[in-house]
Amino acid sequence: MSEKITVLVGEHCDFIALGLAALLERQGFTIAAVAKSAETVISLIEEKAPDVALLSMRLPGLKDSEAIKKLRCIAPQLKIVLIAELENTDDAYEALMARAEGLCFKDMDSAQLSSVIRGVHHGGCWIDRRAATQLMNFIQKPPTIPAPVTPPPKVRSGGLSDREREVLQLVVEGLNNSSIATKLCLSIDTVKSHKKRIFEKLEVKDRTEAAVKAIRTGIVQLTTVH
Repeated sequence: MSEKITVLVGEHCDFIALGLAALLERQGFTIAAVAKSAETVISLIEEKAPDVALLSMRLPGLKDSEAIKKLRCIAPQLKIVLIAELENTDDAYEALMARAEGLCFKDMDSAQLSSVIRGVHHGGCWIDRRAATQLMNFIQKPPTIPAPVTPPPKVRSGGLSDREREVLQLVVEGLNNSSIATKLCLSIDTVKSHKKRIFEKLEVKDRTEAAVKAIRTGIVQLTTVH
């Protein structure tokens, strides 16, 4: 028997929202609700308590970062996957800063979207490779104003050991603790210990913040992000 995962769909366009809901039901998910605004998303998540929220960015009502902050308060265990417009660097950057577990583009196929939702539900994180490329280009682009700019300190290893960097790389790739343990031939407790030290050294709170910092500072190579 397949695992039951409940999903709330947030999309302001009825046609797209109903299409997403029907698609996900065919993939074996249970649709908790469909919402057209950020306020409705927040209200329904509090009422329905879904496992995953699949949200189009720029829903009417609130900025994405503000909406996600509220969702984190009322539903700490909720996993959030954002769907951005293709080639929108601002969307990609805001999604990661808002600590969403997943970032997809609207041209993603149904099988891949299903895989992303299941992955984040099991503790992984996922960012479209194209979004990662956009973010790196955005971060590395020289300033356009003629004022002197002090570049941020370069972080190559973040003070991490070789093994910690291997674990962090797999975290960025979206693997959960069990998969990381299998791939590196470690126990799950050892993986958890490595992650705890990684979070402390990078001064982050969770795997999403760690993934964002790893990408921004170059600790993890861009080619490892899926």
